[in-house]
Amino acid sequence: MSDFRIDKITNRDGSAGTSIAGITTFSGTSGIVMPSGNTNHVKLPEGYISDKIRFYIDVSHPDSYSYSSSATSITDIILGTKDAAFIGSPSYQQEKAGAQSLYFDGDDDGIRMDRADSVAGMATGDPLTFSTWVYIHPDEAVSNSGTWGAIMSMQQCNSPSFQLWHGSGGGYTGNIPTQSGYLTFRTGYGDQYVVDSGKPDNPTLQDGAGQPATDNDNGYIDRRDSWINVVGTYQGFTSKLYVNGKLLGTNIFPGRVTYSEKTESNTTLSFMNRHPCGTSSFLKGWFHMASVHRKVLSDAEVLQNYNALKGRFGL
Repeated sequence: MSDFRIDKITNRDGSAGTSIAGITTFSGTSGIVMPSGNTNHVKLPEGYISDKIRFYIDVSHPDSYSYSSSATSITDIILGTKDAAFIGSPSYQQEKAGAQSLYFDGDDDGIRMDRADSVAGMATGDPLTFSTWVYIHPDEAVSNSGTWGAIMSMQQCNSPSFQLWHGSGGGYTGNIPTQSGYLTFRTGYGDQYVVDSGKPDNPTLQDGAGQPATDNDNGYIDRRDSWINVVGTYQGFTSKLYVNGKLLGTNIFPGRVTYSEKTESNTTLSFMNRHPCGTSSFLKGWFHMASVHRKVLSDAEVLQNYNALKGRFGL
């Protein structure tokens, strides 16, 4: 029998090493016993992409959220032990247009993970995908002065910053649209945007500020008052924004500023609010689920995830 050596084993959830959970064993009679690792990926909806998923919360999943009058958190079923704590008192609703949801008042309600393992240790340009299902309240408005609300936010004082917005965050140097209901994906050092072009048949190539490279009319449309799946992907110099499985804009920004890696304890992941830099930027509306992948989902994979969940919302 020939000798051989395994230097590294990569588990399905992305963890890697010479052993996983201390259960990789070798013997002359049994051969190799492969680790089972984290089995929480099997709790994902049928068809949902599990490759390199690091975070998944879902109001309708009993292992993620269980309604009670004293419920104060929602659990990531991928890591299994890290709860996201409620800010304020978001209220559970059995159905909002057909889907279980948490309602946020736009004033002081949110979800926050002060220890965000899923997004820790990102080096400049590392791949990332944010995805969430939300229903933005029709009263949530964007004004000329730049009123906004954060849908999903990973930030530690702009280094790095990855955020899905209704409206826009700080550092936006373009002309902020006055129409309410437009979406943006803020990336990198907090100074790049992909803005919802409303044109799935002709996705807009944009500059660093999220302005169209060749067209001054982005075709903004109102995304309020319906369930939407908002997805942002990032890697290297490129960011993309998708709504309901369709690519709406790409930002290739060669002037990107590098950023420092953050540990679990100094990285924050939040939903329906922005924290800790700047204002809290609470968002009024309903929240259903969110996920983080440490890879760039392809157009086909974004659409696959959308199709895996759209039936919950009557789409």
